[in-house]
Amino acid sequence: MIKTIQIACISLCVVTSCGTTEEVAKVPEVIEQSEEIIELVAPVDIVAPYAQKLYAGQQDGINVLVLKLPIQIGESNVKDLVELDSVYFRGYFVPLEKKKRGGNLIYQATINISKTDHVPVAPPYRLKDDEAIVTYRSKAGYDTYFEVESIEEKEAVYMP
Repeated sequence: MIKTIQIACISLCVVTSCGTTEEVAKVPEVIEQSEEIIELVAPVDIVAPYAQKLYAGQQDGINVLVLKLPIQIGESNVKDLVELDSVYFRGYFVPLEKKKRGGNLIYQATINISKTDHVPVAPPYRLKDDEAIVTYRSKAGYDTYFEVESIEEKEAVYMP
């Protein structure tokens, strides 16, 4: 029994040390997982994303958390923009709404935080409180993800 454990440990050490440091240093631009792809570089430029809680003034009102993802649009990339679909944020998975304000494009998620029976939804990988994962459909037809970091938490608004 002890020899079997020793052989297993030695085999494990040999298998895990076979890679070279050159292989470890390479970082792919896309990580592919079956029908899903995680992009390490976002296909759109999100500028100053933020989240803000809105509290209803009425007792029976709905309290929401609004996540806004402003997209920077330049002359060269207007036609190449992808359509963002949904977002993982703070234990929720919700659809994104596309809104145009003036010449700006904003994707917004409205999360009902009034529900007490919410079961958190696990994203494809662990996130910090100021991070989100955005999903969209790639031109090749795959569900694709990218991460948004440094989401600012704006001061809550209390409705009258």
